[in-house]
Amino acid sequence: MNVYFGEVRDRIYTRLIEFIRLQDRHGQSLGLDGFRLVERLENFAGSGKMIRGGLVIAAFELKGAICTPCVTDCAAAVELYHSASLIHDDIIDRDAIRRGHPTIHAQFSAEAEILGASDPKHFGSGMGICAGDIAIFLAYQLLSEMDCPPERKIRILSMISSEARLVALAQMRDIQLGGLKNPENLNELTVMQVYRFKTARYTFSVPLIVGAILAGLEESALHLLDRLGEKLGVLFQLRDDELGLFGEEGETGKSVGSDIREGKKTLHYVLARDLAKSGEFPAEDWQRLHGAWGDPKATADEIVFVRRVMEEHGVIRNVRVRMSGLACEAKEILSSPVFRCPSGEALRDLVDYNLERRK
Repeated sequence: MNVYFGEVRDRIYTRLIEFIRLQDRHGQSLGLDGFRLVERLENFAGSGKMIRGGLVIAAFELKGAICTPCVTDCAAAVELYHSASLIHDDIIDRDAIRRGHPTIHAQFSAEAEILGASDPKHFGSGMGICAGDIAIFLAYQLLSEMDCPPERKIRILSMISSEARLVALAQMRDIQLGGLKNPENLNELTVMQVYRFKTARYTFSVPLIVGAILAGLEESALHLLDRLGEKLGVLFQLRDDELGLFGEEGETGKSVGSDIREGKKTLHYVLARDLAKSGEFPAEDWQRLHGAWGDPKATADEIVFVRRVMEEHGVIRNVRVRMSGLACEAKEILSSPVFRCPSGEALRDLVDYNLERRK
């Protein structure tokens, strides 16, 4: 990450922790302090790079405006919502590791086991869902309390609510695709649409547009930021898929092979299947890959095999071509005069970061 996002991260983190701690008294009055909910949310939300919150500030500063407490509040709220999404996502994917540490629901499950609960996993999932819900409502509380013009606040709340609904719908589609061995209508367009609404828009487009709304930027700038966000977001997801295949747990902070065992229908999977249909991917290799994909008991050797044949038969190269194309399109958008400022330079750096990030 470049210096710009590192500096704004510190501001967002400070406000985020301050706000969460202000809510601590409510949890204590309900007798939930023993579950260390506030501490868990602090540690989880505070351990990320806070790129989404940083994008809010970067967009706000495109015209030279100085970041205000209202903007920092909005950035912190975006990060709280992101934390909620990750908490719920980890439950759906049954992931035990996030950012190199036990996921929230896994923490609750471990604690329940020590306390002698009859079903620790169910206990952990239930508690994790509630923790994610709390983070969502905290995010909306922080947004509703922002000190900014009412019409801008209303527009932001409406937009985030609408986009959050699309994220949930795309998540449902992702679960549907991953839960079936041979889902109907699975193609590159389907996968890219899931990427667009499940990741790209909420990760990049929304924070950028929100920051621009707070700054009072013209609609043409908002349109540019919307397009830029989708390019960056899909690029981010493709790199995430690549790390899911080739990343090491020590770097990515995720379990090796988890996407394969969960049967995630990534672009890599679809391209491999299409190559198999055309005869460019040996049938025996495809059958073995297809058998491992979605098998929760897939062995380490099978994961290594999947990674190897993806490389050998050009799947990785084909995805990389698409990633490079998205990076070029993003840089073309960033050549607009709107981005000739320090925060615009930070956004240009973000393109290259998305291409080569290690976690």
